[in-house]
Amino acid sequence: MPNPLPTKPGINGANTLSIPANWDATWFRSFINNTLKGADVRNAIAGPGIAITGNISSPYATISATGGGGAVTQIVAGAGISVSPAGGTGVVTVTNTKTGTISDITSTGGTITVTNPTGPTTNIEVASVPVGAASSITVIQQAGGASQTYNVPAGAHTLEIICIGGGGGGGGGVFALGSSSSGGGGGGGGSISRTLLSASLLGSSVNVVFSNSTNGGFGGAASSVNGALANAGIAGSNVAFGNFIQATGGTGGAAGRINGSAAAGTGGTVGNVAVGTNGGTSTGTGTPGTPGIGPGNPTNAGTPAMGGGGGGSSTGAVGTAGGLGGQALFSTPTLSNVPGGTAGAIGTPGGAGGLGAGTTGGGGGGGGGGSATPATPGGAGGNGGSFGGGGGGGGAYSSTTAGISSGAGGNGSPATCIIIAW
Repeated sequence: MPNPLPTKPGINGANTLSIPANWDATWFRSFINNTLKGADVRNAIAGPGIAITGNISSPYATISATGGGGAVTQIVAGAGISVSPAGGTGVVTVTNTKTGTISDITSTGGTITVTNPTGPTTNIEVASVPVGAASSITVIQQAGGASQTYNVPAGAHTLEIICIGGGGGGGGGVFALGSSSSGGGGGGGGSISRTLLSASLLGSSVNVVFSNSTNGGFGGAASSVNGALANAGIAGSNVAFGNFIQATGGTGGAAGRINGSAAAGTGGTVGNVAVGTNGGTSTGTGTPGTPGIGPGNPTNAGTPAMGGGGGGSSTGAVGTAGGLGGQALFSTPTLSNVPGGTAGAIGTPGGAGGLGAGTTGGGGGGGGGGSATPATPGGAGGNGGSFGGGGGGGGAYSSTTAGISSGAGGNGSPATCIIIAW
């Protein structure tokens, strides 16, 4: 039988003192079995979580853990955590149920607030916040005065500025009893400019300046005095947003003439998106007024404001129709056409130009129809469409009956500045 495990196994002072001077094989075998056999654990010391057990026979010594490495006995579900199967033993699936739904994301003064009633409100990554609408859209027009102050919204980062020059007014038709006479020329369309600016460049406010806030773009008045000079249309106002961007207005259509034609107004020339197109002329030869000029078949929305149609002329016996207002007929199906004002039939007013949108200018007003019928005055020119459309020329009157007037020219669309801030 092996001896019990010593309190301090291995070689110690007592072992070395007991070695005989002359030792034999029997003593050596005993020395190995009772002393050297425990030398491998002679310095092993038990501690927290470590136990040392055993005896000389089998095994001599065992070092084992008594804590810290035991198995997880149970996983318990809690707020936002589900455990399957219940009780959390065996193969366990742990699921986060605290997802919730973000009910609102708002921005005030550059601070984004996330409202999440059923989930976390911190450490939320917002990959993309779509902008449904700009924080402010301001439209400033010439009627508000020659110089108007735009206050930059607090917290704004970027501003989009769109300036549209005013459309020129259509010329008034001439009154000439029994003579060939022309209607007024159509007014030219305004130009369009656009830019993006950092709010940090602007300070707290910017002046928006109009060159003619009083009567820019007014149509020429009708005439009821035989042989008197007709009235030309007034040029559309220019508009500038500080020193950053500007757009110019179209010129007014010429006044109708006796035995002559009335020239069209020309389009505004300063615009980084589009320059305005010319209006239509009015002849004194008994032919219809020519259409205002459109951009042909554009493929994008950066089209100019269109000129107004020329007024109808008349001879002593026959009146003619006015010209169609300038229009944009897009070849791209996703863009809406911008119609010109309808041409006035004999002795009837021209139609108003269609409305543009964004950087698409408005349609030109239609020319009024000329008249040679005693009780039927010349038709008035149609007003230019927003924004920047030129007014149509007024129709001439050439009957032999006094007291009837020619047609007035249509007004051009007023100069406008649109500021979108976000």
